[in-house]
Amino acid sequence: MGGCEVRHLFVAVFALWSLALPFSSERAEAAAPPPVSQAQAALYAKANDLYRQGRYEEVTRLLADEVSVSEMPHPYVSILLGVSQMSLGRNDEAVATLDKALSAYPEDPSLRYNYAVALMRGEQHAKAAAAFQKAAEVAAPAAAGDVRFQAAQCWNAAEQNEKALDLLTPLCASGAAKNEWLYLAAVLNVEKGSWKNAEGYFHRLVTRNPQTLNYWKGLAHTRLQQGDKDGAIAALEIASRLHGATEREKRELAQLYHYASAPLLALETQKTLPNTTESSRMRLRCLERANRNLELAAYAAEQNRAAPNAELCWIEGVAHYRAGKRPEARRAFVRGAELAGNDAQRCRLMVGLLAWEAGDFQAAREAFSCLSDSSVYGSQARQALDALDSLAEGQAALLPF
Repeated sequence: MGGCEVRHLFVAVFALWSLALPFSSERAEAAAPPPVSQAQAALYAKANDLYRQGRYEEVTRLLADEVSVSEMPHPYVSILLGVSQMSLGRNDEAVATLDKALSAYPEDPSLRYNYAVALMRGEQHAKAAAAFQKAAEVAAPAAAGDVRFQAAQCWNAAEQNEKALDLLTPLCASGAAKNEWLYLAAVLNVEKGSWKNAEGYFHRLVTRNPQTLNYWKGLAHTRLQQGDKDGAIAALEIASRLHGATEREKRELAQLYHYASAPLLALETQKTLPNTTESSRMRLRCLERANRNLELAAYAAEQNRAAPNAELCWIEGVAHYRAGKRPEARRAFVRGAELAGNDAQRCRLMVGLLAWEAGDFQAAREAFSCLSDSSVYGSQARQALDALDSLAEGQAALLPF
């Protein structure tokens, strides 16, 4: 698979984490906020109640003056105002609100975290990544890993995957690494072409979660890229036994079997799928790769009856020819030659070839004459006609192609 497919089969998901007012139950050491008066406490309680009801516009009106007139507004007030602004889609305002608060409380973990979230929500991915890294430095130890992972997600969204991997690699070295950390590390290593590293991450994932089909597909793909076809097929076999695959996943499994040079396994998977154009073409390719020529000819003929086209006639004819069924091959090519397009022309060329082989030189001459002006096959057709003229004059002649 190419890099594009790989990005289509294993996408690095950049997800917005839900906003949370408290950063952690444990807070790192930070500058103490100013004392809260009874009136302020009542105001904050009212704002918090409005926020929990989803009445974000009312929260912003209630708190905007409190934050704007104070040189050191309480961190909780700034966070509540900032997340309300984000909930209204006013991310630039949220960034400004939280940035002002950080100038007064630069070590406050919740402020640091929510400032990074505001940048992320505003799609300022590189700045958000750097902000999450700073937030991780002041976060409680139990939260720091998740915050660094969010920084890695932002570096990924900013298309700076090396920086993302610089954060993920030490995170994933721990036995306590979370599955989402390992998966993003695996995907980024796939995009980088570091197949061995990616395989290691996928192997850890399938060990932990054998029911997740995507992990098995990743493991199979990375093994296939390293030339380990047996290992790739083994991963797919385990996946198919452990997981009740959806129709889409079965198609992907069949494609991976095909790429792993296991056409018979691909065929068995294909048989469980509805008969769509995509699945039909995959089945034709698998039959051809498995050298099941008579089955290929029969299946191509069946598909051709439903929607006649010269390509299917060509496939049927070639399959019969490889199986040694010359008359059947000729009939398939004759049907294809009567249709349109380049496939019809190459079918007509084969009609001429098989007529020559059968000693029917008149039919061969007719077929080649129809192609003498073809931009694709004209040269071959004219050479064949010259050879037929030599035969007519009693000279020995071989088909020139």
